[in-house]
Amino acid sequence: MINVLFLYPDLLNLYGDHGNVSAVEKYVKQCGVKIQIDKTDDIFSADLSKYHMIYLGSGTENSLDRALDLLMPKKDELKAFVEDGKMLLATGSAVELFGKFIETECDKTQAIGILGYSAHRDKKRRILSDCLFESELFEKKTLGFVNRCSEFYDTENPLFKVVFGAGHGKDSKNEGFVYKNFIATTLIGPILVRNPHVLEYVAAKLFEISGDKPKNEIALELQKRAYESAILELEKRASQK
Repeated sequence: MINVLFLYPDLLNLYGDHGNVSAVEKYVKQCGVKIQIDKTDDIFSADLSKYHMIYLGSGTENSLDRALDLLMPKKDELKAFVEDGKMLLATGSAVELFGKFIETECDKTQAIGILGYSAHRDKKRRILSDCLFESELFEKKTLGFVNRCSEFYDTENPLFKVVFGAGHGKDSKNEGFVYKNFIATTLIGPILVRNPHVLEYVAAKLFEISGDKPKNEIALELQKRAYESAILELEKRASQK
């Protein structure tokens, strides 16, 4: 049995990122493995030790600030969760929560601190871009969209190299973060729906963490055809840059 904790599904609910959890649930079930998705806006009601994966998606800046206030008393448990090799997946603006600081023109707020990066918000400027990335984790390129007002600094442990689109900052060729089974990317889309190879990677890690063995082999043929069509278009645009 794989246990997944979907944190703040109501507070952090932008851009259809709940689709990432739905994709994991459907894929794991099709593989013949039982999976339990627990959704909560109250982390204090959850025993983190029983979960194999925690997921958080995008929210507004105000929602992120509220989520951070709620998460901070649990920061040591969240760090221990990652150090134990469990999976923590953060997409979209939720990436801000797990660096060292969130900075604005007015203040600097301590965040969870799983890695040492900092997010700097500039509400006067939004970064909007289709994106195409490469990663050592995945054989295929990863695509998606970013819509954010933050740039990221002290960016060690990058997840992706930019082929096309926006990286961490104006001149950065890196995007996202990876440490053990902590994966964070500002890509929305949702990433696991648009990139079947990333979904397969996440599921394989969950099988490894939980000790469950898939009983069925899933091809994801339709998803892969949609992915290949989108990749051709983005690669064409990248070649024209």
